[in-house]
Order: sequence, then structure tokens, then C-alpha cells
Amino acid sequence: MIEGAIFDVDGTLLDSMPIWEVAPEIYLKNHGITPKANLGEEVFTLSQAEWAHFIAVNYDLHQTDEEIQAGICEITNAFYLNEAPLKPGVKDFLEALAERNVPMIAATNTPRDLIDQVLTRHGIRHHFIDILNCSDLGTNKREPKIYELALEKLGTPKESTWIFEDVLHAAETAKKAGFPLVAVADHASRGQREEIQALADFFVEDLTGLTVDML
Repeated sequence: MIEGAIFDVDGTLLDSMPIWEVAPEIYLKNHGITPKANLGEEVFTLSQAEWAHFIAVNYDLHQTDEEIQAGICEITNAFYLNEAPLKPGVKDFLEALAERNVPMIAATNTPRDLIDQVLTRHGIRHHFIDILNCSDLGTNKREPKIYELALEKLGTPKESTWIFEDVLHAAETAKKAGFPLVAVADHASRGQREEIQALADFFVEDLTGLTVDML
């Protein structure tokens, strides 16, 4: 029976992955630089600090990593604060967990303050005891650090603390670390769908396809 929950945000709770695929390209074009065709794929698994460094190294911007990250964040922030929608079933599922007194944490690559605002905008921030960010922790989801810290904060047994993710590299990390996994389908991960399905304890199109009693 589920006793704790660790939620990814982008692609799992929010239908927001498309902005991360295009924001670095928009930023480069705004500076008169044509990005490589596969830039979105190259930075997909990186934290914000890492992809800012990648762009600094691979494109002649004459800007620091921090300046690049801040510039791209201006693009993404506007989307999050004004547009990013919840995926179907999110509110009802979080409310069902709350009714069972299941503690929840958000674990994300997106800046903490931005996620705080967008979850507040959608009226679901109060469900989460904390929001953890990969860059703040000096990690990414190819490593289990963010999940292990979330588990520590939740204070729940690993075998009954479920991770909710949408991308392959994060799903692999969660399973290797010994967590049960719900994988949520997302358009950005469509090319990895079969591999994600094979890893997950449950694979759902969205959270309308899941009930607390199933976990």
C-alpha cells in the first residue's frame, strides 16, 4: 500500500515538456545563432545548469553559463506562469492521496520557485511537503540523489514510496534505486514508450487511469 509519493513535475503533473524542447532554440535564434537540428535531444536529460554549460561550450555566445541560464529561464518562466496546464487527472489523484494522508514531494529539474508558483496557480501546492530541485542539489535524474533525499524527508519505507515519472532515464534511475514506479505517458517521451513501459510497475496515459487502491 502506498505510504509516500515522489512526483516529477514536467511531463508528469504538468503538460510542459514542449517548452523545454524549444526554449534553448528560441534563445539562440534571439541571439542570431542557428541551433543544431537535434539541440533539444542533446540537452533533454540535463539539468538547467548543465544545458547552459553545454550551450556555452558549443555555441559562440560570449556569455557565461549563468547568463545563458537566466536568458532561457525568461522564456520558460513566462510559459509556466501564464500557460502551463495540468495533465488530466492530476487534481483528483492528489486529492485522493491527501485523503489517505499520503505525504508527497515534488522532485524536478525546473527551478523550485517557478514550480512553487505554478503549483500554487493550479491550487495543488498545499499537497506537497517540499519541492526538490536537481540543480540546487548538484545532481540530475541520472543519479538517485534527489529521490533518496525526498525519501528521507518523507520518512516512509522505500518499498511503499512510489515515484511518478515520464522519461526513460529517470525511470531507470528510480527502478535501479529500488523504488516502485508509475510511468506517465508524455508526447516528449513517445520514442521511448516501450522501454518505459517495460520498467514501470504501472504505465498510464495520464493519472485518470490510476487509483490509490491500485498501489
